[in-house]
Amino acid sequence: VGGSYVALECAGFMASLGFDITVMYRSILLRGFDQDIAGMIGEHMKDHTGVKFAPRATPTSIVKIEGGEGNEGGGGPTRYRVTWTDG
Repeated sequence: VGGSYVALECAGFMASLGFDITVMYRSILLRGFDQDIAGMIGEHMKDHTGVKFAPRATPTSIVKIEGGEGNEGGGGPTRYRVTWTDG
């Protein structure tokens, strides 16, 4: 959640590990950075890493739906359902 450089960095490496990633942000990616470059970075990530983007999104709830024991406990990864408004 959020469009900071840390959020985009985490989204990129999590996508490279095979996770289905959607970056939700309220207004703009990389606030404080040149917006032409920020847009190019977002497009590159969408086209080359499979990261999806949900602009103008505000999360309303995050609920754990399964897992949590980790791979060693046999439960697999923890999964969450995120509900948001598109504003």
